[in-house]
Amino acid sequence: MLIPGRSVHGMGMTEPLTVIGIDPGGRVVGIRRLHPGGVVLMLGARWLLEQPVAGSVPGHGEVLSMVNSCLDT
Repeated sequence: MLIPGRSVHGMGMTEPLTVIGIDPGGRVVGIRRLHPGGVVLMLGARWLLEQPVAGSVPGHGEVLSMVNSCLDT
């Protein structure tokens, strides 16, 4: 899940997540593990990408591009 902001909490979570901080230019500025009940703050981030711990993670400093797509149902 991609959310705007630079902090996220893990209240109510049962599994840890990997949180990737992305700056306004799409560059990865940090990668942190969010544990249930914890908080992650990434200064310099404009967006936070939450994903399962087992997922692949981009490298620090890597530039990501975002594609907006809508599916018709």
